[in-house]
Amino acid sequence: MKKSYFLLLIFSVVATYSLGQQWWRPVGSLHELWINAIDLEEADFHNKQQMIDVKQSTLEQDSSLIHFYLISDFEPQLLKNRKYPFFQNAGQFYYEKGSSYKLFVNPILHLSGGLENGRTLYQNTRGIEFKGNIGGERGIGFYSQITENQWQTPLGVDSFRNRNEVIPGQIWYKGFKGSAYDFIGARGYITFSPVKNFITAQFGNDVNFVGFGERSLILSDHAAPYLFLKLNSKFGKHIRYQNIFSRYLQYSPLLGNSLFTPKYGASHRISAKLGKRTVVGLSEMVVFGRNDSNQRGFDPVYLNPIIFLRAAEINAGSNDNVLMAIDAKHHLPFNVMIYGQFVLDEFNINFIRQGNQWWGNKYGYQLGARWASSKKNQSSWAISTEYNRVRPFTYSHFNNTSSYSHFNQSLAHPLGSNFHEVFTRINWVPHLKLFRKRDALIFDLAISLSQKGVDSTGGLNNYGGDILKNNETRVSDFGNEHLQGKLVEAVLLDLSLSYRLGYSSFFDIQIQHRGGNAYIGKGTAVHFGYRLNTDFRNTQWY
Repeated sequence: MKKSYFLLLIFSVVATYSLGQQWWRPVGSLHELWINAIDLEEADFHNKQQMIDVKQSTLEQDSSLIHFYLISDFEPQLLKNRKYPFFQNAGQFYYEKGSSYKLFVNPILHLSGGLENGRTLYQNTRGIEFKGNIGGERGIGFYSQITENQWQTPLGVDSFRNRNEVIPGQIWYKGFKGSAYDFIGARGYITFSPVKNFITAQFGNDVNFVGFGERSLILSDHAAPYLFLKLNSKFGKHIRYQNIFSRYLQYSPLLGNSLFTPKYGASHRISAKLGKRTVVGLSEMVVFGRNDSNQRGFDPVYLNPIIFLRAAEINAGSNDNVLMAIDAKHHLPFNVMIYGQFVLDEFNINFIRQGNQWWGNKYGYQLGARWASSKKNQSSWAISTEYNRVRPFTYSHFNNTSSYSHFNQSLAHPLGSNFHEVFTRINWVPHLKLFRKRDALIFDLAISLSQKGVDSTGGLNNYGGDILKNNETRVSDFGNEHLQGKLVEAVLLDLSLSYRLGYSSFFDIQIQHRGGNAYIGKGTAVHFGYRLNTDFRNTQWY
């Protein structure tokens, strides 16, 4: 009887959501700025995450383009009055509007099953999301979601856990029925404008992203959520300024009866629009720990929103982990965008000129390009490819608490350091009608080809590929070559075919292949599933 009621509930939810539309993904949404051409047509975007500010007037109503889900303010279509206050509006489980407030409540569901090398895989995610606004235009917006998850993962995730003692994108977890994982996911934040038309603020627990590529060497969104305060400021028509103050966690065993050791971060990024087609950004980031007899907690010297972090670090007499970066994008004709990043952790110009491969010359760069179709009433294509390269010991520090990481997960590229990678993504939405719905099929293919230098078995020698290790344990001061250590090669392919029932309701077929060294957890997995108001869990890690 219980099983019958459960199946009836699933059918009811699927049928209702097939009628409507869903919107406004969370900050860390994997869908942000992918299946769209707006970023290529509108060079005003100073960062990938600014897509959440897209207005409805620029988008088509009946479209599978993911940027439609990012609309931050819209009026859902009223279906009809019903006896109960549920499913009265298109795509919304519950919607209520007053003179100065809006409230949305929606279920989250991801059920899937599959096989990998004869091993059963599954994901069982159930949850709920709340979002809305209190106080109208000058009020406070909010987003919150909580999920309960049981996940029998592919071998690649198990391999990641064996090396880092955590599962990607998560902090707390426990074992479930042998080799599966059981964990609770929670994200939430509020948004408000302390200075109307000039400064917007966001405070909560989620992830952030800096840059325009698929990956980021500055700040990426694949690690676990963390507490942050983000300020976005506008100066005139062409300059934007961003501050992010963060509280990260240092890894320790999951005992359940003790607090994790906190670590902290601060970053500044100023970006400027040069002409009509170019945006350039300059960033400065610091990660530090304060857990001694002199000071604990966030160092107030880094609360200054407009100071150079390197100068603040030196003046405070500290040796925190400070990095600098530059990123840029340029829009070419025919809807093409090129982009890149350069991250500088530390360097000595004399040693660079001598070419002696000093260990402290720590840097990385990214080069990429993207093309997306822009013609209406035709099949939608989006193709991007990028090259990422990072030298040994980049992001590491002599104080383990100050490594550029959060709970044993890199805050930048998931491969950490001492690697290079070619990452390509192809997305196709054919303009055809299938089961009375047009543009309902979504093909997405992601390919990663990479090489990384890792430490030998036992980890006795530090060759610079593990950002969590104390870099004073390095193998040598000079002669540190890119990809030194044990060379690991990986080929990652992720192919998904989704059929869109509603604007955030999908049936999926997903094929994932991991080839190369056994170090990464080789295997081929096939998944079948259904998603409601949620994304694929990103497993494109090392």
